[in-house]
Amino acid sequence: MTRKTQIEERLAVLSELDTANMTLAEIYESFPYEIQKETLRRFLWKHEIPYVAFRKKQSVSAKTLLDIYKRIKREGRFSYEKLGKALGVSRQRAHMIAIRHGMSQQFAKANCSQPLLTKTD
Repeated sequence: MTRKTQIEERLAVLSELDTANMTLAEIYESFPYEIQKETLRRFLWKHEIPYVAFRKKQSVSAKTLLDIYKRIKREGRFSYEKLGKALGVSRQRAHMIAIRHGMSQQFAKANCSQPLLTKTD
């Protein structure tokens, strides 16, 4: 198989995908050929194939966050890891969402049955 034939086949596969609405990672997962992600990115750039550079971060309302928190609390001990899994984001991102909605302190208090630090004279 010649290089030109390989390129034409890959372009044909990419023309079937809606790359303009896909991220590089989504294209990479859908691409049937063995190729490095960086090589795919360069291939897309060289052949001027559009793709989404990044997805907008998910927006979560305070009510949704509180509902998820209550469900996790009913199931057992709350953690940002569990909150992140429920939201489909990382633990760190879940914590940032809680901070943005002013619920970080509320969540921290719910996990502590006693204070972590005691005041000494």
